[in-house]
Amino acid sequence: MSEQSQERIRQKVESGLYASADDVISAALGLLERLDPDLEREMADIRDTVSRVVERSRMGKGVPPHIVFEELGRRSAAMARSREAMIELLDEHEDFDKRT
Repeated sequence: MSEQSQERIRQKVESGLYASADDVISAALGLLERLDPDLEREMADIRDTVSRVVERSRMGKGVPPHIVFEELGRRSAAMARSREAMIELLDEHEDFDKRT
């Protein structure tokens, strides 16, 4: 685990919102479980797209590489936004806990 992650976990515990590092990690994993189905669908969609591109290429109907890379970049950005959303949810959870 990176030092940055360890520090964030330590800060969460020191804030008093979580009793231990294990509680912080459990909360984060719970949020990941909520996001995983979306990420799994996105990965399946990417695999399907790559398969279709490969098949079209074999049939002589290839897609220009720059279009493929643009699409993969778009999808990668969407996945990054999903990860960022998970972090925001964790932060919102912390803010909610502070108010209650």
